Amino acid sequence: MSSSVPATALSRRKKRFIDLFAESGQAVESVEKAGYSPRRSAEIAKEFLKDPAILAAVEQRTRMASITRPEALMRLTEIGRGSMQSFLEVVSTPAGEQVRINLTSEEAQQNLHLIKSVSQQCYTMQTADGPVEVVETGLELHCAMTAIDHILHLLGEYPAQKYDYTTNGQPINTVLDIGRVARQLGIADEHVAGFVTAVNAAVQALPSESNHDTPGTATPAAAAA
Repeated sequence: MSSSVPATALSRRKKRFIDLFAESGQAVESVEKAGYSPRRSAEIAKEFLKDPAILAAVEQRTRMASITRPEALMRLTEIGRGSMQSFLEVVSTPAGEQVRINLTSEEAQQNLHLIKSVSQQCYTMQTADGPVEVVETGLELHCAMTAIDHILHLLGEYPAQKYDYTTNGQPINTVLDIGRVARQLGIADEHVAGFVTAVNAAVQALPSESNHDTPGTATPAAAAA
């Protein structure tokens, strides 16, 4: 999509709308946050979504924000190499040295994208000096092994995988309706029996790996209709 209207011709509020809409996809909400009247936000949003210059700018903004293959590999590599060490600190307490989670350090702030979830649990613990409120914080990082697996897939390090969606990996016992196939091929009725016999002989002569590996596996056979 292209527009003859240069981006510089867009007003400050329209540019703000473009940034907000490209990030959220919510037109009405983006109109209001851009500073337009909430009473006319729905009407303005409809106008903007029909404006070629705005749509072109949104497309360009979205394309610029899209993650690239090198960036995806870089992010996955950071996750694959990440560790809890970036978020932990050792502090001295009356009870001795303790390890605590610290998300405010410079190193932690640079690696917040490695965190999958943070959880907290609050409870009251009775002590000799009375009840004490305790807050325990849990931290979970994105799985390093999963990230490494994705990287290897992206780099083509794994062989192509073939999946059997019909038999769950079980041996296939094939019965071919050769009589019907013969008639579809235009073989005269008096020659169908001979055709079936020939096909059966050819099938029986084929090597069957499953017969060697799986006891009791039936050999594929052809049958006349």
